[in-house]
Order: sequence, then structure tokens, then C-alpha cells
Amino acid sequence: MINPTVGRIVWYRPDEADKKGSAEPPMQTCGDDPLAAQIVAVHGPRMVSVALYDAAGRHFARPSVALLQDDDKIPSGRYVEWMPYQRERTAAIRVPTLVICGTEDKVTPPTLSHELVQLIPGASYAPIEGAGHLGNIERPEAFNTLVDAFIRNVDSAAASSSPRH
Repeated sequence: MINPTVGRIVWYRPDEADKKGSAEPPMQTCGDDPLAAQIVAVHGPRMVSVALYDAAGRHFARPSVALLQDDDKIPSGRYVEWMPYQRERTAAIRVPTLVICGTEDKVTPPTLSHELVQLIPGASYAPIEGAGHLGNIERPEAFNTLVDAFIRNVDSAAASSSPRH
């Protein structure tokens, strides 16, 4: 099970009421394709509120929407689900990867960064103490130090593994 957090992007699956616009303008979709939505509130591991734009660019808010987890049965009505390609794409990364996160980041909290490190083979995590989402701007010296150390480590690893003639 993935822990939902504010700021995460999910697929929104509208229901017929959304498409017909019974309470507001009809939500324009592209056939059965889902719409990207951002979690704006978490009510539990399977219930969130989301904000989204439809295919026409109109903003919609949806409070208390079911969030599918693992092998949950698809509910009747609207729901959101994790974007399935996220795990596959991160698992396919095969280059040295450093995930840097501010310890006070509310957009992409450290828990998400730790999850990302677990999904990328060989990835490492580096926190920036006291920084929010823009650690490279908020704490540039700390950010540059982390990146410099990472690059030096990658360079020395590459040099030691290259064939000698």
C-alpha cells in the first residue's frame, strides 16, 4: 500500500455525473482516459480530496474520493488510482541517482523521496536540513556540497571500474 500525501499526482476516473454535469458544467474527458489530479487533502489510506483540470482546462475540486490501493475492487462512481507507470519507469533507471529532499518539504515530503530511493536500483538519499521544496535555492551551499560529493563518488567509481590498457 502506498501512503497518500498532499501534492501527489494520481489518475482521476470521473463518473457519469461528472461527465453529464448534473451540479456544474460537464467535465470534458478524452473518452475513457483518466485525468491527472493532485491530492489536496488526505482523509485516510483510501480516501483523498483532489483538484484537477478537465480536457477543456476547467478547474474542478472533488472532496472525499475513493483511492484504490493494491488489489482493491473498482468502486462504482468516481475514484482515483496511482499512475501505474510510475513504479515501472523508476525501476528502469540504470544510472547513478541521488534523490535530494528538504527536510521541511511539503510538496514532495521526505517520505516520498525515501519511497523513490527504494524504487530506483542503487539510488541514494540526501536530506537538506531545514530546506523546503526548493532546497537548491533555499540552501544552495548545502545542495552544491551534496551534488559535488555525489559527482565525485560517481567519477571515482567509474574510474576504478574502467579497463586499463
